[in-house]
Amino acid sequence: MPIQRAKPRLVDLDQTPLTTMPAGTVLQVVNGVTPTTATPAQTSEVSINNTTPQATGFYVLITPSSTSSKIFIGGRVSAGVNYSSGEVYWDIYRGIDGATPSYVSASSVQTNVSTDYSNAWSLKSMPVQMLDSPNTTSQVRYEVYARSHSSSYYVYINKSASLTYGVTNLIAMEIKG
Repeated sequence: MPIQRAKPRLVDLDQTPLTTMPAGTVLQVVNGVTPTTATPAQTSEVSINNTTPQATGFYVLITPSSTSSKIFIGGRVSAGVNYSSGEVYWDIYRGIDGATPSYVSASSVQTNVSTDYSNAWSLKSMPVQMLDSPNTTSQVRYEVYARSHSSSYYVYINKSASLTYGVTNLIAMEIKG
């Protein structure tokens, strides 16, 4: 499908003419929240030593304008470990209308990142992309959840075992369905 530019009429400048835009049009783009920009602010590094996925505090909130909208999530997750042959597992969980985010198998992007722990500075950054159909006009929260392969070892989001140099962020785009 060729890219089309929306052409609002002058009388529509104070309104969004959503009904006349073609399917596939980006209706809104929102930036995610990191723990340091959250209220109240927290540290931007997350340490996890659990085999059950844990919330990381990196999330994005979006309120779709239609139940037929698709939501595209993009960004990247930076992760480190404190042991040799470390494995970080992460996924994007979804919560609707204030509910605690939960695993969504239909749109899972579970990723396993092995980092080389030759020293305490090892850090990997991986892209994340997900397309979801939340079927709601209520606020939706998409959050990075992470876990270790063993509760005996730590995995870190947005840092290595020794340094904070990672960048973890998310954006959400509403796509007209």
